[in-house]
Amino acid sequence: LVNKEFSCENKNDFDQYLAYMSAGVPAKHVMGTLRYNYHYGEAINENNKALNSIKKISELALLYDKNIFFYFTPHNFEEVVKASGEIVVNIMNDNINKIISVLNNKNNIKVLDFSKLLDSSYFDLKCRCEHIDSKGKKILSSKIIEALKDYDFQN
Repeated sequence: LVNKEFSCENKNDFDQYLAYMSAGVPAKHVMGTLRYNYHYGEAINENNKALNSIKKISELALLYDKNIFFYFTPHNFEEVVKASGEIVVNIMNDNINKIISVLNNKNNIKVLDFSKLLDSSYFDLKCRCEHIDSKGKKILSSKIIEALKDYDFQN
């Protein structure tokens, strides 16, 4: 059977797919592994567009005397380890720590890490990203509300 989700945009994608298949990873699992690698497998560097955008947003907020609340969504670390290995989880943790270190030194910004809030039972395995079910959304929203109530942005 051909995996209908697979599309070969370039030779590197095809080579990665074949490498996993050659290593004995079943075709139905290869796409999940490649998705995790795509979403989480790249270390954020100082020239990262998203990181630079977050820095600019925080600078503008400070300039206009506004407060910002950032949070990391829950991630399915259990499945990432199974599919892509500890190396990708380490990259994820390093990226989270990098963003926190960039933002946490500002008085008008609060950053909370909810990345490890939920276990794998709350995630949509078909998506292979941060998509969580309705129970997980309720837990996350309660934590966000609690954090906003408890945090004084002026101190």
